[in-house]
Amino acid sequence: MFERRFFWARHLAARIWRVSVAGLFVAAGCGPPKTPYPAALNSERPDERVLAIRHAAETHDTSVVPLLVDRLEDEDEAVRFFAILALERLTGTRLGYDYRAPEEQRWRAVQNWRRHLARSERSARGADKEGKSGTGPANVGPDAVSPASATGGADL
Repeated sequence: MFERRFFWARHLAARIWRVSVAGLFVAAGCGPPKTPYPAALNSERPDERVLAIRHAAETHDTSVVPLLVDRLEDEDEAVRFFAILALERLTGTRLGYDYRAPEEQRWRAVQNWRRHLARSERSARGADKEGKSGTGPANVGPDAVSPASATGGADL
């Protein structure tokens, strides 16, 4: 029963993503965002932030994971929604974050994300010092495997 609900939640998230992005293209005049990527992640316009988040997820750009974590605190609910989907796709985890949760609960989840990133960076630096091939931000997920490639993931 749980798997069935989870399947439909993922399916619904994928549909919302496609419909929302299509609406953004129409609202934005079907042109590229005025702010170049990755600066668009900090744009004043929510539609530009969403498009930049989508670009990061589609290109598997792990260098912007800290910026995506910042977007989890965005005032726009859609930006928070797409940010957590992108982070899940890039890292394989949500770390308990819910974009609809009350602000205090979201704040605690974002602090968990920041601790997770700090641990990942420390372990990557430690691997580099030992002469191993740690790749820094690319090793931010639990196993550094994209959930989209491993499980078919949400359609970003």
